[in-house]
Amino acid sequence: MKYLKLTTSFLILLTIQTFSQESSNRRFKIGLNLGINQSDLKESALEDYDKVISYSFGISSEYKINEKLSLFFNLNYDNKMMKLENFRVINFNNNETYFVDNKIIFNYLNAPLNVRYYFGKRNKLFADAGVFYNHFLNVKNKTTRKDTEEEITAFLSPNVKKYDYGILIGLGYMFYLNEKNCLSIFLRDEFGIPNIMDYPNNPNVNIKTNTIKLILNWQIII
Repeated sequence: MKYLKLTTSFLILLTIQTFSQESSNRRFKIGLNLGINQSDLKESALEDYDKVISYSFGISSEYKINEKLSLFFNLNYDNKMMKLENFRVINFNNNETYFVDNKIIFNYLNAPLNVRYYFGKRNKLFADAGVFYNHFLNVKNKTTRKDTEEEITAFLSPNVKKYDYGILIGLGYMFYLNEKNCLSIFLRDEFGIPNIMDYPNNPNVNIKTNTIKLILNWQIII
């Protein structure tokens, strides 16, 4: 019984010491992020579409493995856009010709996980490498006539699969504001691997995503 009490006391002291060491090392960071993105869909049928700057926002967490290495996770809402301007449309019912602007908007829930490596003595410059998963939410297809500015239906909305995934790389810089707050800015490129379109009768349609993001991330060290 005495041995059991000593062992229990030792384990409690060891747990307290381990917790205090981890607290002093401040291994965890949680934060908020806001940024812009520019998406490109790789497919010849979409080569006339221009990339449009859109937005991303979400939350983040970071676990420090050691002084140079950490695991970084985001959960983001991504709004991705592409546009086609001055596209000529012919109405064969009345032979009317007019020009339209078309905009495709994709909304995703974005979950990247990457390893972060810090450079230099002060650990301010860092590089990211990892993977991401995108869960498709919805797609909007907006077409506007140039002459009347009315919205019309001229393009069918694409059939998008519920998932997308791939690899990511990034580079950024950390600003340590005080003992508990830090601010980072980083550039990230996400390369999609699978075909995101679902056309069983047309297997030749193979569209992959490529999204570049510029993100501002505020973190609290806990």
